[in-house]
Amino acid sequence: MVSRSPPSFAVAPDGVAPDAVPQRVLYTGARMPAIGLGTFLAQMFLRQPLIRAATQEFHIEGTWADPKIAKVARAPAASRAEVPAESKSGAGN
Repeated sequence: MVSRSPPSFAVAPDGVAPDAVPQRVLYTGARMPAIGLGTFLAQMFLRQPLIRAATQEFHIEGTWADPKIAKVARAPAASRAEVPAESKSGAGN
């Protein structure tokens, strides 16, 4: 088995020394820059709220030549949780 030492890094042209970047050790023992850990956690906790904020729903009727497009009003979060999944997806309509 070949023993490998961690790669050595040089100071970047912009003056950032890799050794100066705050590191955190994960439960697996892996070292991770603190900013990377913060980004990972933010993505994990904010994913669904951001998806909901960026999603719009429309009801479209009519022909290709004359479509009728209406934006569907968004229900409050508490109401959405009470609606069964098949009603939300439009299954059975």
